[in-house]
Amino acid sequence: MNKPIISTNSFKRKYLAFLGALLLFQIFPMWMLAQQHETGTPYIKNYRYSEYQAHVQNFDIVQDKRGVMYFANFSGVLEFDGQNWRTIQTSGISQVTSFATDDKGIIYVGTHDEIGFLRPDMNGNLLFVSLTDSLNEQEKSFKKVLKVISAKNGIYYVTNISILFWDGKSFASHKVKGQISSAFYVNQRLYFFSLESGLNYLQDNQIFNVDTGDKLSGAVEVKAMIPYNSDSLDSVLIGTNSNGLLLLDKNGISVFKSASDNYLIE
Repeated sequence: MNKPIISTNSFKRKYLAFLGALLLFQIFPMWMLAQQHETGTPYIKNYRYSEYQAHVQNFDIVQDKRGVMYFANFSGVLEFDGQNWRTIQTSGISQVTSFATDDKGIIYVGTHDEIGFLRPDMNGNLLFVSLTDSLNEQEKSFKKVLKVISAKNGIYYVTNISILFWDGKSFASHKVKGQISSAFYVNQRLYFFSLESGLNYLQDNQIFNVDTGDKLSGAVEVKAMIPYNSDSLDSVLIGTNSNGLLLLDKNGISVFKSASDNYLIE
């Protein structure tokens, strides 16, 4: 009986096809992983305080028009250009707490007991310029700048006891009742919260109280405020520390139910 003849060319084709399929199954998952890495994982580098040679705690971050980063640190203003770190000390060498930039790119600085901005010297290096001397003795009695806010016509320095508005030439000062714990600029209106007086806002150089009923009573604090409805300047979503989300609009304040209530309250 004649034995079947196996075609060498046919065998080679099948063998090569098998190897190709095996190689494809090995490479394809690696290629997919590489594609995910390229598009989904940004480059992150952590810097230890020993590298930037300042305090371990930082409280705010801002970037100028050149792309240079600034960090509010216990030791002063930390400047980082992507390669080198530099510490810009305030006049009182105090803790820096907050930043804001205006439309000209000027960086305004709030500290533990001082206010000012950054201005370049003759060599182009930024230095801290204090504005504290522009205040009277009573206005200087604050202990901490909670937030610096850039508005249309100037800069707000929100301190623990007052709101100081700088128009580029002089200050307008507003003393508040109690201690301010948080402040937010929403829909071109400055809101601030204190446990003693509740939620308030500043408009036309006057302070108005927001009637919140029992929604912000007791130990409830305002932690965030953002615009809610773009069609209404009076519509603001409020985040609290223990009462979930609230909605403030022209009809008053109400509970805003969401699927994240339990997470936010916890």
